[in-house]
Amino acid sequence: MQAILVFDFDDKDRDDKQEFELHMKACAMYSVIWDFKQYLRNEEKYKELPKAEDDYLEKITNKFYELLNENEIGELMA
Repeated sequence: MQAILVFDFDDKDRDDKQEFELHMKACAMYSVIWDFKQYLRNEEKYKELPKAEDDYLEKITNKFYELLNENEIGELMA
């Protein structure tokens, strides 16, 4: 099976250049998300934070995973 993406940079009515850039940077975006996920995990697992900070970190982590799941990319980050 193959998947081919075609971008037409000559068609001024379409914004294929921006779409192309987005697709080209997808691996970098994945890497940033993965790194942030690992950062959150390490903060929760290894740091002994005051309760207020720990609660806030948990809130941020929950929102992070909520956004991943809403956009159907949570399973890619497992």
